[in-house]
Amino acid sequence: MKLSDACVGALAGQMSDPADPAGERLAALREDLSLQPASPGVDGTPHWHVHDAVRNRFFRIGWLEFELLSRWRGGMPAGELCDAVARDTALAPEPEDVLGVQQFLQANELLRADTVALRAHLQKVAAGRKPTLLQWLLHHYLFFRIPLVRPDAFLDRTLAYVEPLLRPGFFIACGLLLLVGVWRVLDQWPAFSSTFLYFFSWQGALYYGLALALAKILHELAHAYTCKHYGVRVPAMGVALMMMWPLLYTDTSEAWKLTSRRARLAIGGAGVVAELLLAGMAALLWSLAPEGGFKSALYILAAVTWVSTLAINLNPFMRFDGYYLLMDLLDVPNLSERSFAIARWQLRKVLLGIAAPFPEPQLWTRASWLVLYAYATWLYRLIMFTGIAAAVYFFFFKALGVILFAVEISWFVLRPIWNELRAWRDLRARWSRNAARSGLALLALLAILVMPWRSDVVADGYWQADMHSQLFAPMPARLEAVLVKERQAVRGGEALFLLAAPAVESQLLQLQSRIAGLERQINGAIDNAGLNERARVLDQELAAARAEYALQGAELGRLTVKAPHAGVVRDLDPGLFPGAWLGTSHVLGRVVGNGAGQTQVFVHESDIGRVKLGARARLMPRRPDGAARAATVTRIDSTASRLLPEPMLSSLHGGPIAARGGPHGESLANEALYRVTLRLDGAGVDSMAPMVAHIDGERSSMLWRAARKVAGVAIRESGL
Repeated sequence: MKLSDACVGALAGQMSDPADPAGERLAALREDLSLQPASPGVDGTPHWHVHDAVRNRFFRIGWLEFELLSRWRGGMPAGELCDAVARDTALAPEPEDVLGVQQFLQANELLRADTVALRAHLQKVAAGRKPTLLQWLLHHYLFFRIPLVRPDAFLDRTLAYVEPLLRPGFFIACGLLLLVGVWRVLDQWPAFSSTFLYFFSWQGALYYGLALALAKILHELAHAYTCKHYGVRVPAMGVALMMMWPLLYTDTSEAWKLTSRRARLAIGGAGVVAELLLAGMAALLWSLAPEGGFKSALYILAAVTWVSTLAINLNPFMRFDGYYLLMDLLDVPNLSERSFAIARWQLRKVLLGIAAPFPEPQLWTRASWLVLYAYATWLYRLIMFTGIAAAVYFFFFKALGVILFAVEISWFVLRPIWNELRAWRDLRARWSRNAARSGLALLALLAILVMPWRSDVVADGYWQADMHSQLFAPMPARLEAVLVKERQAVRGGEALFLLAAPAVESQLLQLQSRIAGLERQINGAIDNAGLNERARVLDQELAAARAEYALQGAELGRLTVKAPHAGVVRDLDPGLFPGAWLGTSHVLGRVVGNGAGQTQVFVHESDIGRVKLGARARLMPRRPDGAARAATVTRIDSTASRLLPEPMLSSLHGGPIAARGGPHGESLANEALYRVTLRLDGAGVDSMAPMVAHIDGERSSMLWRAARKVAGVAIRESGL
């Protein structure tokens, strides 16, 4: 923790100023406190730490605070302390500086409770810090730590065995192997990226759990042994539960004792480096291992380790390794709080015109980067907490999920915004003209959101001719001949493809032979008494055989694929050739009529109420060289559907509508959509093509549309 001038001033302002600051008697420091050297700042200024051994906390202080605390004595007048510092150093502190430091010590419970007033104050501070049951649950139901072991003695005994792994030569060798592993993976990237995750079976799940546990144990041991390598105690290791998901952790807080920033960076980055090296080794072994469960485990170890390292451990917006690495690189302790304070100062200055002193004068040259970091962190946490709120809703049963969702949103998203707005209200006496301009901008934004200026309804779909048919093989068959060409005009009933089905032809030959045999038996029944008795049965069998022959003949006739109506042949499959075998789902081509065209679009349920019959629309093809077309709404389906009739619309096939695969291979939209049919103005179209429709609808405001969506989700999820 850094004791800055702004912090001291804010703390001093919380007390009533004594009549004679120089004569104010100082309270005694706690005996267990110690002053320890800290790494110098980026500008070379010296720093120290005040170590609170009871709570294992470190408070970073500057030169002035160090000189004051090193001469601090209980009962000493503030003026006497100022004189002592001025006599021994080049500093010239004022009594107000001493009282500011005393207020810092008092606020952080670093003073000895020798007086009744101080004991009462410390009790009040302790009571204020003790959370209520509700506050404890809010802070701990998503994340809390359980220390399991005190590993310091074990680490001391085993450090000698691990020391060779901490030498530069080992890291160079592992780094080279990592590069080889990455090169091998890139060389086999199609196989790596499409590897089926073996852990869908119980055996694979076991491999997955063991691989992930190995990576995380190695990560935490890397932190711990690096701490011991630099002589730092590791007080605890254990499990942290985040949304009931176990995560290992190592307490490396005593790394603040180190004066070398390089050493602290090594401790903070040890886990990440260990996981990256492990991922590289796993990738190299994966490229060499034979197929099987071990290869799948190596794949999981490599892929999951890379993802967890890059997406989680190196994330600078949460209190993971990336945050502490960035904090040490910038040499800005309490990076989040201090950058947030600077960002709030800038917001109040820009939006309200509040002329407050800069909260961190020593960080003035880096203010822009810290403000950018604060904004990025706020945005990230807004998205993350909203996602967590949705997750807790789905993880628990509905009634509890709704409560936890509301608590999560109100406490972690709305409460910080509300607190800042309250601070703005308390500072309203210091507002300037900027506040009026910001108010006008806010009103303009509200007007844009509230005014029903938007009228068009945008929907994705496709256009086609009124008469439009796809051509399929009527049964599994062999292609004998293609009788048409692309864009050839055809008449209704004209032959387009000749197919052959050997199974049908064989069945016809068998039926012909059977019919001939039955006819011979019937003709010979006149002279044969035995056959004469069976004549009626033979007649029935002959009639059945002839009926079956007629059916098979009709099937054989269907093997000539004909045009169902007049039109133009389009989208003829270029891969067709005589002798090719065709299935019943294989599209041979299309016959597109010469009449007017029509369009099928799919409107979201929140917008369908604004679309009316007869509404005009403008259709934009999804290609850069296509011309827009005008159309009129002719039909609106009364019920919603999720089935997409054309694969070109589905996101599974690169289309614009988010969809998932159905049980029979169809595409199902993720949201309920209504089909709207439009008739094109002017000439028709001779092909099917995707397009975007802009339909003239009833005007509505963006705020109203958002409210309808929220209400729709709330009603759907509540089960009303």
